Amino acid sequence: MSRAIRPALVFATVALSIPAREAAAQPAAEAPIVELSYSAVDAGCFSESEFRLAFDPFAPSGGAKPIAVTTRIVRSGSQLRASIVLTEPDRPSEAAQEIASGPEGCATLSVAAALATSMSIERTIARRGATEPSPPAAEAPGAETPTDESPLPEAESPPQPRRTVRPRTKVRETPRPRSRPIGVRTHAGPIFGLGILPGVAAGVSAGGTLELGFFRPGLEAAGWFPSEATSSRGGGARASLIVLSGTACAHHGRLFACGLATLGEFRAAGTDLLVSRSSGSMYAAVGGRAGIELPLVAPFSLGLQATAVVPLVERTLRIVDEVLWLAPPVGGELGMFWRVTIF
Repeated sequence: MSRAIRPALVFATVALSIPAREAAAQPAAEAPIVELSYSAVDAGCFSESEFRLAFDPFAPSGGAKPIAVTTRIVRSGSQLRASIVLTEPDRPSEAAQEIASGPEGCATLSVAAALATSMSIERTIARRGATEPSPPAAEAPGAETPTDESPLPEAESPPQPRRTVRPRTKVRETPRPRSRPIGVRTHAGPIFGLGILPGVAAGVSAGGTLELGFFRPGLEAAGWFPSEATSSRGGGARASLIVLSGTACAHHGRLFACGLATLGEFRAAGTDLLVSRSSGSMYAAVGGRAGIELPLVAPFSLGLQATAVVPLVERTLRIVDEVLWLAPPVGGELGMFWRVTIF
């Protein structure tokens, strides 16, 4: 038996023991006999042994006609229904009630059915005790017996059977917490860099992330505008960069920190008419990022971020034997972005 069912079954056992004690307090000859029948179609309901745990005092004994109580739990469409029918041997009608629950609440429905069964038995025992005549009191020793017989009172008419009422009670279930769906967020904004291209470079970036709780993986594309390096001999060279980065970020409140890996193409071309050949090579780098995101009017937010980039392949701009620019071991980026939460 699961831990969730045990407290409910203990509660039901205590409640069901009330009519048992009342029945035991009556004289043995007048104690009502209760015959219990139970069945459930769903695997999540109480088993017969669990349901009967508190009804053992009502096991039939002797040959007297018992009070028959039948409890059935069946599935009706998307709902589970418990029907309780109580039949007395001296009454032509039967008392019945029905309890309905949701499709996943059979354990709760079993407890409700057990309590309803207990209350039906208790009311029947109390009513039968009130309607049955009390045994005649024993005569006191030495009391004189009257010589004349007093007229007996007229016998009361037997109570008429009451109209059967079938209440429909819905058991409210505790709603299960719904898992949060995966969020999709996009962002775009300007970036500025030092040590990425010659001088202070500028560009734009755009990307998207998946929101998985505090962890948010994503992809980001960036394009750096051409930046020039000049030669003391005249002329110079121009370089540009296009990259695609994979990011893995952890968010805490408005702050976030990311790791990123970048691949792209580094392009260079001479600015002098005599040296105007262009070439391209692979760009690879890793880095780290930290920033802050400030919510605006939903679903928009504004963010600032700083990134440190370590190139894995040396980048150099040169004309013949003159080095115009050499990428430093660590480059820095500063960016601003606008973010939109799609869902």
